[in-house]
Amino acid sequence: MANNATGSSLSNNETVLVTIPPQGPVLLPILPDPSDTGVIGLDWNDDIEVDTWDVYRHTSDITSGNVGGLTPIATGLTESNYTDNIGSGTWYYAIMANNATGSSLSNNETVLVTIPPQSSVLLPPSGGGGGGGDDDATETLIPSFDIWILLGIAAFISLITILKKKKHVKTIIRRN
Repeated sequence: MANNATGSSLSNNETVLVTIPPQGPVLLPILPDPSDTGVIGLDWNDDIEVDTWDVYRHTSDITSGNVGGLTPIATGLTESNYTDNIGSGTWYYAIMANNATGSSLSNNETVLVTIPPQSSVLLPPSGGGGGGGDDDATETLIPSFDIWILLGIAAFISLITILKKKKHVKTIIRRN
C-alpha cells in the first residue's frame, strides 16, 4: 500500500517461488574398514527435500569437478542406504542428492577391501579319461597331500579288510 497527501493506493502483488537444491547428504563412515568380504554397507542422512539419491564409487576422491565424468553405480534410490559388492582395492564413495531444483554431492568415504584368496582343494583333472586330462586343466592342491594317493590307500585298506572277512567266513564254513 502506498500513502501520500492525496490518499492511498494498493500496488500489484507478485508471488515468488524460491527453489533451492537439496543439501549435500552426510555419508557415514564405512565399517568395517578394512573389509575382507567386499560387502560394503553405505548409510547417509535422510532428507525430506530429496527426491532420489545416486551412489558413486571411484578409485580416487569424488568431487563436484569430476563427478560429471563418473557413472553412478546406483541411481534413483529412495532409501538412504545402499549395499555394494566389490573386489579388492581402495574405494571412494559419495552420494548425490537430487530433487526438481538440482543436485548436491555428499562427503567422500573411503574403504580398503582386501579379500583373502580362496582355500585350495584338489580337483581331478578334467578330460574324463583317468590320465592326462586337458592340457588347459589346472589342478588345485591341498597343501602337503595328494588326494589320489589317499584314495588309493583307502581303497587298498578296504580291499584287505574285505579279503580277510571272506577268508574268515570260509574258515567258519569249513569247520561246520
